Amino acid sequence: MLEANGADFIKFTFTGGSIVSVSITAKLGVVIVELVQENIPEEADPEKNLYVQCQLGWTFYLANLKSVLEGGKDLRNKRKDLFSSFK
Repeated sequence: MLEANGADFIKFTFTGGSIVSVSITAKLGVVIVELVQENIPEEADPEKNLYVQCQLGWTFYLANLKSVLEGGKDLRNKRKDLFSSFK
């Protein structure tokens, strides 16, 4: 954990030494969650690896967070006998 204000901002280290910041703001009655990942390490084929996988992962986990906060439904697969790309 690098920084948190206890209300609407958090910053932490992530895989490979990258830094992730999440901020929550309200505009015109809509809540906006913004995630920024910085200092992403170089990869031989980033389109197939780090960037694509991070984008998929962040999209899924932010959608899951929204689902949990709005209605309590956790979208993650809890069955260990079924394969999942997300852990």
